Amino acid sequence: MSPEYLPRGGDALLIPSGVGVKHLFFVLSGSLMLPGRGTVAQAVLVNATSIRAGIPHDAACVLAPGCHPFVQHESYVAYRHLRVDPVTHVCAMMASGVWSQHERCADALLQKILTGLCASKLAAREMKIAFDCPGVISRV
Repeated sequence: MSPEYLPRGGDALLIPSGVGVKHLFFVLSGSLMLPGRGTVAQAVLVNATSIRAGIPHDAACVLAPGCHPFVQHESYVAYRHLRVDPVTHVCAMMASGVWSQHERCADALLQKILTGLCASKLAAREMKIAFDCPGVISRV
């Protein structure tokens, strides 16, 4: 059996975003085929960002401190900055140690994040279609 990491919905990853700074990303889908992105499976990730006084934020999914061990401050899910990465890239970043795995999120938290995706005015329409959000009509 291979020890290789394969992303799956609910995983929590720490991804560097500067010197000594890592952000928490939740994997929404570990292997998804998306129209217009070729024949390579994609992983969909979204990050949690601390809420700062006086700075507007997407209120579609607010996270309370402690909802996940990494979340220490009131935070929100930044759907505007949702990432889509080839699964092969995610696996390579994990294998190299550049990205690291954190404790998985609870199923209820993953569901809350997915519900927020559908509610967010900042989430890409392509993602709302991919995750079957109600009321979103795909182009035929």
